Amino acid sequence: MNRRIPTMLLAAATAAPGFAVSAQNQTPPPAPSQQPTQEPSPTPPTPAPPPAQNPTVDETNAAAELLRRRLGLKPGPVGQPPSGPPVKPKEPPPEAVPTPAEGATPTVPTQDPQKPATQGAEANQDPKPPEPPEPIDPTQAAARALQKLMPGAKTPPVAPMPTASGTPEPVAPPTTTANGETPAVAQPMPEAPRTPPAEVGLVWGGLLATRYRARHGDGSNDQELVSRLSLDFGQAERDPFTFHLSARAFGDLDGRHVDDAFAGLDQSFGDDVNLRLYTAHLDAHRLPNLELARIGRQDLEETPTPVTFDGLRVDSERFGAMKAFASAYAGIPVHHFESASSGDSVYGLAGGLSPWHAARVRFDWMSLRDDFLATDRHDELLGLRWWQNLQDIQLHGLHTWRDGQPRDLAIGARGELALPLTFAVDYRELLTTQRSQVTELDPFYAIALDYVPYRQLDATLSRDFGEHWTIGGGVAVRRLKDASEEGAFNREFERTHADVTVRDLGVQGLSFTLAGSLWNSQGEDFQAVTGDLEYRPDKDLRVQLGTGYDLFRFDAFDLRERVHVRSYYLRSDYRLDKSVRVDAGYEYEREDDGEFHQFRLGVTWTF
Repeated sequence: MNRRIPTMLLAAATAAPGFAVSAQNQTPPPAPSQQPTQEPSPTPPTPAPPPAQNPTVDETNAAAELLRRRLGLKPGPVGQPPSGPPVKPKEPPPEAVPTPAEGATPTVPTQDPQKPATQGAEANQDPKPPEPPEPIDPTQAAARALQKLMPGAKTPPVAPMPTASGTPEPVAPPTTTANGETPAVAQPMPEAPRTPPAEVGLVWGGLLATRYRARHGDGSNDQELVSRLSLDFGQAERDPFTFHLSARAFGDLDGRHVDDAFAGLDQSFGDDVNLRLYTAHLDAHRLPNLELARIGRQDLEETPTPVTFDGLRVDSERFGAMKAFASAYAGIPVHHFESASSGDSVYGLAGGLSPWHAARVRFDWMSLRDDFLATDRHDELLGLRWWQNLQDIQLHGLHTWRDGQPRDLAIGARGELALPLTFAVDYRELLTTQRSQVTELDPFYAIALDYVPYRQLDATLSRDFGEHWTIGGGVAVRRLKDASEEGAFNREFERTHADVTVRDLGVQGLSFTLAGSLWNSQGEDFQAVTGDLEYRPDKDLRVQLGTGYDLFRFDAFDLRERVHVRSYYLRSDYRLDKSVRVDAGYEYEREDDGEFHQFRLGVTWTF
């Protein structure tokens, strides 16, 4: 019975640390002239020694090495076999060697060093040796597993196992000759100088959107061009530093005219062209004990009031089971339509934790100073914000204090109930009268003057009926704390509405939405009907035709409030390819003071 050293063990042993096969350690077959002339008696040879123990190959290290190479990282430490007591190889049972017959010359037949010894009658036979087992390379197995996880990735090279010297040594599967024999393992070739892995380039992307808008109405015309740019360099999960930028450019194509009905904030300084830098900040992600360090123009959104500033912000890591953290920031607030920022400042501290499962609490203190129109305004805010997830329901709340006095309270919930029903409820209360404050708290004080306390409730509820129908409704109610203080920009009102959406209305991709509203404000009752028809034949094209209504519509560009605004619109957008999308639209507005027409054409490039 032939005994063969498994080729897999031999191949794995050659890749093991500190093991190499040399031609000097092998016993070559003697030349033909040295063979004995006398036919030796069939004498069993001395049993071959057991093969050297094959150290177990750690597939985890092999997979880790493959990942390091795929990501362009430095090689890992020298691979070590798994920990644990070594497995003692089984020794073959001793065999009795018979004494040769008297007068016979005891001769051991020469044999290929890679062929196991034969005994008995089998020595005179030349059976076809069995096929060697298919070697299983753990590195290739790991590569196949990674390809399943990353189906879009190219076929990765086999990750070599590190040797004792730290230099990868390729593991080649053994080959067989025409007779099915395994040839002697040749001495490894001298290793070529190691080439460092290619570095992964900087990942970046962004968006550029350009819109042309033409308006006509109230005896005036206006044409303008607006472009928005957003850029991101690096990835926070991979890179120690990342950079983000967003900006806006405006151009008045026909210039400014006297008594222009469309003169807005963009022409407030008399410029036909202007640039606005919204954000531009550099983030560091690998500083000790810090989750984030950010410098530059940036936004704060979870603070008691949102603010944009030029400065520095640092957030600590999350510590402990409650994931406690601290944050600090300081800088100069950004007011895009002020000519100077002298005397302005913002700084604050924040901290938070997760006191129990699926809950988060944040505490804030912030100080704001605003030197505007020769008036130095200073406000300090305290804020308590919390979030809680309850399976399919999300709860949130915010309570703020201004200069030690309660300012406002907001709580809400949204999610899904049984059946299923989708709902959203928001309640907000202004607790004290707001007068002249910093711009971040009341940007329209010069127009709206005092803002008196009120309570407002908004609630919506909707349900899907099959795949084609959705029915919903809601209510919005605002009540002033003192009804006698009702003003032009702070009114009591009631609104109830119901809406129906039908999808695939006889044609695949055609949907229809109809909404009816009942308004009551300042003793005036009236009804309004709105709706739209949308057609999406595929993922690239969308066409929408509809009408809308607004009882009060504040125009931030004209700095005035429009009343009883009925609008009709036609909109469409088409995706040319994966990165370019074109959109266009026409809108007609009719209000108490006149009629207006607006045409818009835009291109969005994502890169």
